[in-house]
Amino acid sequence: MKSIKEYRRIVGMNFIHKKTGRLYQVSQLAYRESDLEVMVIYHDEDMVHWVRPVSEFMDGRFVLA
Repeated sequence: MKSIKEYRRIVGMNFIHKKTGRLYQVSQLAYRESDLEVMVIYHDEDMVHWVRPVSEFMDGRFVLA
């Protein structure tokens, strides 16, 4: 299992979701309590926040803006 420290560099960075073309900014990182998986917390231009596992976020669904 990777630690949050390994992903710290993406906090504050902007990404585009390839499927929707929408712009998002990574707000913070967190651990999911049940299994300690690293989660990415990110938001859109309207400040609506989203959460997904870092493994999904970094699998090619998002590209650096």
